Amino acid sequence: MVNFNDGFLSGIAHPLIGFDHLFFILGVGIICFLAKRIYIGPLFFVLGMSGGLFLIIMGYQLPEVELVISLSLLLSGVVIFAWKKTNFNYIATAFCIIGLFHGWAFGETIIDQESSNITIVSGYILGLSLMIWLISSFSGLTFKNISKLSDENDSKVKISGGIIAGIGIFLILEDIENRVISLLV
Repeated sequence: MVNFNDGFLSGIAHPLIGFDHLFFILGVGIICFLAKRIYIGPLFFVLGMSGGLFLIIMGYQLPEVELVISLSLLLSGVVIFAWKKTNFNYIATAFCIIGLFHGWAFGETIIDQESSNITIVSGYILGLSLMIWLISSFSGLTFKNISKLSDENDSKVKISGGIIAGIGIFLILEDIENRVISLLV
């Protein structure tokens, strides 16, 4: 990457190629649909994600990033599956905290390469933030308009929550497997 446009395009692409991040972002959209905050809700995740990106750029280490990301998938899937009307302040706070870890992981891809070039980093953050907001908002709108859900107990919501939680469980098991292998080697 050599300029703002390169950073921007990289930011747009990253959520689409990061399997774990993509499914969490879709889950954010579904949770925001359930909470009736389709457009505003994702901004809290974007805010946390931006904070995490700045943490890695500034040289701060977050503990167990991949495990927290995997757990965030499991948690969001369970929240979707077992949805109960919740004060949105709790959801927004959770999105900000979880966003720190996702943002830190997003930042890993650029930290050694372009972190000293503010133009590239600015493009990356803008592209990444825009794409995360678009994906999660589209996910929420899909559940609102295209699926024509009758209510939050609709089977499509439950199935989506189960799929996201299942991906989280798979990633947690993969993390455990990697830890066991590293102990044995």
